Amino acid sequence: MKTTTTGLILGLALLAGCSPAGGLKDPLHATGGNTMVASSDYASAYVVNTDAGTVSRVSPTEGVVGNELPVGLEPTRIARAGSKVLVTLRGERAVAVLSETPAGLVEAGKIGVGAEPYGIVTSEDGRWAYVANSMSDTVQEIEVDSLEVTRTWKVPHEPRYVTLHPSQKRLFVGSGRAAAEVTEIDLTEQVDASGEIPTGQIALPEVVRFDDEIDPATGNFRTFALTPRITGDLAIAPDGGELVIPVIYVDNVTPVEDPELTETGEPIGPVSDGYGEQTEGISRFNPGVTVVKVEPDGSPDVESAEAVFISGFRDENVDFDQIRVRSYPSSVTVSPDGTYYVVTIQGSDAVAIVGALPFEDAGRNGGGVDVGFDMAEPMPAFDEEGFGTSVFTSVRDAGFSERPKRLVWTNGAAGPDGVLFLSDESAFVHSGFDRNVSNINFRDLAKQVAEDGNAGFDRFFEEGGANARVMSISQPLTDHRLPAEVEAGRRLFFSATAPGMVATGAGVSCASCHFEGRNDGLTWTFSSGERQTPSLAGQVSATAPVTWTSQVESVAHEARITTEARMGGNGLSDAQLNNIAAFVEWTRIPDTAMHGSDDPAIARGLALFQRADVGCSSCHAGQAFTDNRHYDMLGLTQVNTPTLLGVAASAPYFHDGRAATLADVLEWSRNGQMGDTSMLSDAEMSDLEAYLRSL
Repeated sequence: MKTTTTGLILGLALLAGCSPAGGLKDPLHATGGNTMVASSDYASAYVVNTDAGTVSRVSPTEGVVGNELPVGLEPTRIARAGSKVLVTLRGERAVAVLSETPAGLVEAGKIGVGAEPYGIVTSEDGRWAYVANSMSDTVQEIEVDSLEVTRTWKVPHEPRYVTLHPSQKRLFVGSGRAAAEVTEIDLTEQVDASGEIPTGQIALPEVVRFDDEIDPATGNFRTFALTPRITGDLAIAPDGGELVIPVIYVDNVTPVEDPELTETGEPIGPVSDGYGEQTEGISRFNPGVTVVKVEPDGSPDVESAEAVFISGFRDENVDFDQIRVRSYPSSVTVSPDGTYYVVTIQGSDAVAIVGALPFEDAGRNGGGVDVGFDMAEPMPAFDEEGFGTSVFTSVRDAGFSERPKRLVWTNGAAGPDGVLFLSDESAFVHSGFDRNVSNINFRDLAKQVAEDGNAGFDRFFEEGGANARVMSISQPLTDHRLPAEVEAGRRLFFSATAPGMVATGAGVSCASCHFEGRNDGLTWTFSSGERQTPSLAGQVSATAPVTWTSQVESVAHEARITTEARMGGNGLSDAQLNNIAAFVEWTRIPDTAMHGSDDPAIARGLALFQRADVGCSSCHAGQAFTDNRHYDMLGLTQVNTPTLLGVAASAPYFHDGRAATLADVLEWSRNGQMGDTSMLSDAEMSDLEAYLRSL
């Protein structure tokens, strides 16, 4: 849809008549993206079934599923604007428009948007929708009545998560790749002289970890900053007073030991450190939410930003093994009264109900709550054998605050990824991998948080009984199933608790770094040097040998090496490893912005790519764009040739992440050490980059 001047003027004019005092008139209206949305009468929920390409209607209290409507490829997030329901179709560059009828939802059309639309949010008055096009690095405004795109903003690093302030004057966008970025869009601003609409960035608070070196100036251990990543849907409190951002702070600085392998290439494990490091207090993976105070006009008080720690233990009550929740949060929803954050923690199959008030403001001192260990001085953290090089860091010394909370285990309902309130009392959790919606006893759990701040777990559901935590679990939202081995492999790939996958309590899963089967955009430190996370999207087996340097011939074998010698797992069966490989093979190449474009620059770039003196195609050959060989380069031996399919979506580049952009890669190649672009003009370099972006 083309941008219209009329829609732009109308959108600015409407801002004067928005919700009073910066808050919602209807506190149940969703301020952020979600995998489900309430019907206009709040009697039902509409839920996306991404694998099936459908949306289902469910009456959560009764657990009854109504009509299932096909909507398109990869429905990802859903929002409602009056009687219209809008669904992002990640697989086809569109937003599906559905209409509510007495018989259920019916298709009303589609809106063309950018590549891989992900998050979507609507204004309370139903006039505007905002969609994040993750692979186009854009956010678009849609006028719902006309279904026309009225404004577009450039937002870097894969914008995924959107939340709209109730005043309708500020939109906040979270990027899904690399270090956390939250972009603030002032919706009252018009396009400037350059044709751009101004945006700003919100810095997340710093969280640190103690190093194992002494600072001679202070005589104390040095500290280094952890890297925050945004991993789920943002939200704004119904009164407009807080922006809440799901984050995980990771330590990608402390070196991970390279896998120790036998002569036949088998891992010697399990290991006690690596990604599966088990540490009290601050570890490699530290989930939380960042809370930013917001003014009535939507302006953020950046100085108020606070990182809240939400990790905790679950007691299995079987063999007294304790599992610590450290997986990344996949969404946050603020309760209608604004007093609780409900956070889904996808890889740990858990939900956290977190009090919006700190312990002190809630009249408690945190007694009996897992707040870590506050010490006058940090101390080295070694196990009984003396392994481990990190220094113990308490939660508060790191820079985290804590809130009263209750952790709820989903009892095997895999992949919790969204929470919806249909009333003040009733909260419902969508488990995407299990394709169901569960009704948790939110008010009872909130009461426990209010009374004692207990950080322990409740079971998400029990079969009947007075202590049942779920009033009902819906029947399956869809009958669609992936191939059995893909289904099983996906569960393992995302799980931070599956036996054999990872050291108990580490909180890491394959998906922690290979986010959604792709990559996190970060570079990690190993004993042999830095390695950026390679994307696993597409048919990885066609690029064998896999990994950066080791001559590993299959994805299944690499999964064995990673789980045992990096993540601390105690071994998976061959069938489980093959299932992980099946899931990786099932994932698709990202739909990058220039893929399928008829831009003449792409054809010119192809000719340059194939020129013998430029030399790109001599190594990046065939349908997989790799010769499946290895070379010595950048001081590293036997570097495997990576595929170029989807390369625009896999920054940074080179094994150590030294090149931030494809333009940087092509500029580096002027030295003739990897192809030779020294003879190309700036215009030709631009054409060659355009071709690479189209793959």
